Amino acid sequence: MRSSVPAGRLMWWTWAEVLKSSAWQGDTAPMHLLHRLRHWGQTAAGVALVWAACCSTVLAQSPPTDDPKLPAWKRTSACVAVMKREILVLADKHLAGDTKAQSEMVRQAEWSFALIGTAYKQGLRKAQADKLLEEAEAALKTRSPDEQKALLLTCQAEGQKTYKEANFVERALVSNRAKARIETLLKPK
Repeated sequence: MRSSVPAGRLMWWTWAEVLKSSAWQGDTAPMHLLHRLRHWGQTAAGVALVWAACCSTVLAQSPPTDDPKLPAWKRTSACVAVMKREILVLADKHLAGDTKAQSEMVRQAEWSFALIGTAYKQGLRKAQADKLLEEAEAALKTRSPDEQKALLLTCQAEGQKTYKEANFVERALVSNRAKARIETLLKPK
């Protein structure tokens, strides 16, 4: 028997047509079952929607400011800010013709991403990370060039150590993202 339901409809409509066919005439049990399944599906979808809304609200809240990891995350943000600035300086050198600048940019990005990855593993999330980075970039502008250079050197050592201590998979992920970020940065606009 050919179904009168147009192609592209949901599968349960097709089964509804089969259940209504002459083979099921006189027996209403399958239709009741179908009605209950359809009702259950709508109920389950509603419950899932409410659950997702509740979870997204909980996840969107930032961690408390008294989090014991916050000082470490602020330090990581300061390192990322100073290393980001250094990467931009190296990008200018690359555009001016320095052939070694790109490999140094990738290395700086790897170290920076290794620090970021560690903070994310500790529970830092994007919204708070963005806020901390914005604050760190503002604070970096108030430092003297000597303080910025000292911070850069200690952060580079910290990032290099973190990168070397990472396992193979973590290093591969960090290297991949760092190379992609630098390629995007250097891509002509």
